[in-house]
Amino acid sequence: ALTEAGLEPARVAWSPDGSRLAVCAYQGGGFHVWTMAPDGSDPRRLTSGPWDDRGVSWSPDGSRIAFASERGGDAVRGSSYSIWTVDVRSGELTRLTRDAGVEDYDPAWHPDGRTVVFVRAGADGGRTLASVPAGGGSVTVVRTVDAGTLVGPAVCADGRVACVRVDDAAQGTHAARSTLLVDGEPVTDGEDVSPLPPSWTADGELFYVADGQVRVRRPDTARRGAETVPFVAELPVPRPGGSHKRYDFDSVARRPVRGVHLPVLSPDGASVAFVALDALWVMPVRGGRPRRLVQAPPSVYVQMPSWAPDGRSVLYCRESGPGGDGLIGVRRFRL
Repeated sequence: ALTEAGLEPARVAWSPDGSRLAVCAYQGGGFHVWTMAPDGSDPRRLTSGPWDDRGVSWSPDGSRIAFASERGGDAVRGSSYSIWTVDVRSGELTRLTRDAGVEDYDPAWHPDGRTVVFVRAGADGGRTLASVPAGGGSVTVVRTVDAGTLVGPAVCADGRVACVRVDDAAQGTHAARSTLLVDGEPVTDGEDVSPLPPSWTADGELFYVADGQVRVRRPDTARRGAETVPFVAELPVPRPGGSHKRYDFDSVARRPVRGVHLPVLSPDGASVAFVALDALWVMPVRGGRPRRLVQAPPSVYVQMPSWAPDGRSVLYCRESGPGGDGLIGVRRFRL
């Protein structure tokens, strides 16, 4: 492991010279751009603020990192995602796109360092590949597709653009397959391609993940098909000791209640209110049986009991409606 669990990094990208890694990391409750040494040491956060920064891509000379961000808008609500760059040495931020009503994401540098290719999502979803000068300026549409959503463009040394199209789910199903495209043309057939950026080699080979395997193909010789890159790994899984839990869902025998929580004493100290078995209860402190005040349906939860100062009622929280709508309100039970 190169990083601590709290960093929560994603989308790892190597610098052109191999000296640094860039990631989008969620440490602190928001995605920001970080770099680190290849062994995980010397982590540096390059961006900050109340906005999310996602999808890192190094410039060919390694001086800047392009990313998509909602920064520039309201500090609470953010704004539409646009393409930005950050200078690796100085931390200077430059905004490349600023068109309203669209979402720009997944930037990828052209090998000449002059432009950045990205996906633009409008009212019909992310169906447009576009480019913008590396210093900002007018956006040029590279290509559009008729259906699906584009993700992860990658630019070859000769200017070809590979990306993944996440196809619309088939009617009546929740599954959507993905297809690898090069310059808008499918180069995979029947493979379920992972919706992550593919990777070009210097001589035009294209690496990607499909059907859970690493694959490589040369799009200029599509009839050759894809080759699977063998990958085997062993991961030790220690099994903890101790006894196995006995599951007995059919028994009607009495058993102790496990999960009594949030007990609160009444103002006079004579009674305690608590939640158990998805119900609100009151019980005398010095003996006596508990009295069930409220039983919630299985789809909602009773939470956070609290006595009124006069001890004549108990307040608690639960969702409204028998089916639960996610909106929690405060209720009172008068004793």
